[in-house]
Amino acid sequence: MAYCANCGLTYPPDKRFCKECGSPLGEDPGAPSPSVSQGPVRCPSCGWTLPQNERFCPQCGARIVSSVPFEATLPGGATAAAPPETVMATEITQRFTQQDFYTPTPPASPTGGPVPPPQTQAFTAQDLVETSTPQVPPPPTAQAGMPAGTPFFDAGQTVAGAPWTPQQPPPGPGTPFPSAAVTEPPMASAPAKKSRVGILVVVAIVLFGIILGSAMVIQRVRAKRQAAQLAQQTQVPTPAPPLPVVTQEAPPQDEKLKDTLGRMNAILVAVENYRSARKKLPQSLQDLGSVMDDTQMRNDGWGNPMIYLVDQSNNTFVLRSVGPDGNKDTDDDIRVTDDSLAQWRDQHHEAIDEWRVANLDLFQKLSSEQFATDTKAALDRKKAEREKAKAEALAAQQAAQQAAQRKADEEKRKQQEAAQLAEQQRLQQETQRRLDEERARQQAEAQHKARQEKMNFVETFGAGLSRWSAPSFETVTEKGKPGMRINGFGLLKDASDWENYTATFDVKIQKEGVNFIIRARDHQNFYFLKLTEDKAKEYPKNSLIKYLYVGGKYLSGPASNEAAGALDIVTLPFKIKRNDFYHVTISVSGGTIRTTINGQAVDTWQDNTFKQGAFGFNCSTVEQATVSSFQMRSN
Repeated sequence: MAYCANCGLTYPPDKRFCKECGSPLGEDPGAPSPSVSQGPVRCPSCGWTLPQNERFCPQCGARIVSSVPFEATLPGGATAAAPPETVMATEITQRFTQQDFYTPTPPASPTGGPVPPPQTQAFTAQDLVETSTPQVPPPPTAQAGMPAGTPFFDAGQTVAGAPWTPQQPPPGPGTPFPSAAVTEPPMASAPAKKSRVGILVVVAIVLFGIILGSAMVIQRVRAKRQAAQLAQQTQVPTPAPPLPVVTQEAPPQDEKLKDTLGRMNAILVAVENYRSARKKLPQSLQDLGSVMDDTQMRNDGWGNPMIYLVDQSNNTFVLRSVGPDGNKDTDDDIRVTDDSLAQWRDQHHEAIDEWRVANLDLFQKLSSEQFATDTKAALDRKKAEREKAKAEALAAQQAAQQAAQRKADEEKRKQQEAAQLAEQQRLQQETQRRLDEERARQQAEAQHKARQEKMNFVETFGAGLSRWSAPSFETVTEKGKPGMRINGFGLLKDASDWENYTATFDVKIQKEGVNFIIRARDHQNFYFLKLTEDKAKEYPKNSLIKYLYVGGKYLSGPASNEAAGALDIVTLPFKIKRNDFYHVTISVSGGTIRTTINGQAVDTWQDNTFKQGAFGFNCSTVEQATVSSFQMRSN
């Protein structure tokens, strides 16, 4: 068998290195020597004699570490071999050394230098036997008549060929045997089974004792090492060499962060002053003054340029540092916006205040108050200009009054010179003026009355379509109710100068939709609204679509993608069913067009393109509708 002198483990002969510590393997000291004759051996614990090839004692369970056969002192000059206890102690001494146990890290000396490791102490076999020998049951009690200390032999053993009995004890240790050899006859089968059971029990007890003894040995070794270390610590240590001085070239990370926060706050103060003074945000950081021309002033604590973005339409901005990594849109970015400015300052107020105190001059440069000063100067200048203009206006008013007074005096003088002639001319002119004003007033009232009479009427369609300029329109009767079939384009006659009016009518869609013409100057300039049905295919269903037709062209808007030329599409909150009448009201007043369907307001359109114009209807070739109960009134 191969043997590790470091760990004490045995391996097959073909192995060369220990799997636990890697040490080279040597010859097992416990292996039998080929030069020693084979024979019985004695148990080192209880003295039991057993065959040479046994590894454990069947009586007490102790391990037989020596393969040297037992030779008793026999008559004729032969002597017994050395007690196996010596071999066992030697093996234990070889297997248990201080390096097998845990070695703690030596503490540092008071001066900072390392403490010398404790000297390795070997343990004698006696020390190990005292602490690690397991407590095993005592050997069987000798029979009556046997001398004290005499090893116990089972009945049937023979010494020098003579059988032994319990009444015939064998010689004690060191006592010559009657013959030159000790033989051990085979045991009976039944006692052998009992012996095996006893062996297993004893082996378990022995293993427990070994584990307990090993723990005691480890504890003792640790105590000795701690004592040695304590003794070394009391010695005067050698002074440790001084540590090299490391020069810190760059400020720590937190200082760079603090510098970044302070700079950003100073720039934000300047941005706020600029906006307060100019009523707008600066386009870039350079607009904040000449101090920002230096690129170093626009860098953060890590030397990266700060990013300033502005949205003038919404009067908002973003100021951002890319952070230590120098890359945009990463987790370490520092970002401030209009909405988050107050929260950002509250979160970092300690770092901002500390930086401002430590960098007061730089803060004053970056957050210059010139814009606030400019604001006051501008207000003062405007105030002075207003006062000057007011004084000039007062002076001009006084001058005009004086000139008027002079003119009046001159007129008075002239009137005095030719009082009768001037008075007659004045009276004639005054009379003519009054006549002209009265005539104009009466004419305007007549026109207004005529227009009102034209705009306030009810169209039943029973007497034809004399009010309409619509060649393709025709009268129809729907369920006994007269109406007008919409085909093509048609307007009310003599209504191009109508301004504010309300049209109320009932409309039924037979196909696709119908168009309402509003404030039409002619056939190329007007508003119109398209009402679509639930089954429409050419246009969005159930919708009110807005169009503006100027100079014969559509002014398209965002809704052109869904309806060509449309400005906007209003989806109705209800369905427009085919062949059902719907009561529609369209009111035009100023620049507002309101549409109501079945008493529900569906849209309000604001536009000032056309101030006046006629009302009418239109259906394209894919559309068809009928109108009845039409009523028009002025607003």
